[in-house]
Amino acid sequence: MVKKSELGRRFEYHPATSDRVENTHEEIRRKCLDLALFLQGCLPECREASVAQTKLQEVMMWANAAVAITQLQPSKPRLSPEMQEILLEEKRVDAIEEVLRKTRRRVDELEKVKEDERA
Repeated sequence: MVKKSELGRRFEYHPATSDRVENTHEEIRRKCLDLALFLQGCLPECREASVAQTKLQEVMMWANAAVAITQLQPSKPRLSPEMQEILLEEKRVDAIEEVLRKTRRRVDELEKVKEDERA
């Protein structure tokens, strides 16, 4: 069951609190309209095309609801600088390990060529 506070959050009016929020609403609407016009121009008139337009309206509605309700504030905590550094270091280690694997393969290939030349 949904809490009353959550229902209130979902159903109350959420006016834009910044230019950034309002601009994001406008950009979502504009991009959805662009896609709607593109689809209308390239799809034949059929049930599926109509459903695609309806779903696009839903995309616009839900995207704008996400903007309105959150006011573009992140809902998940951001990673600490320390955790970001750890993840970056893991990526570096992975890249170095990949270079080592490729180097080992190349060395093995060269050794095989030398053995073949001796034979």
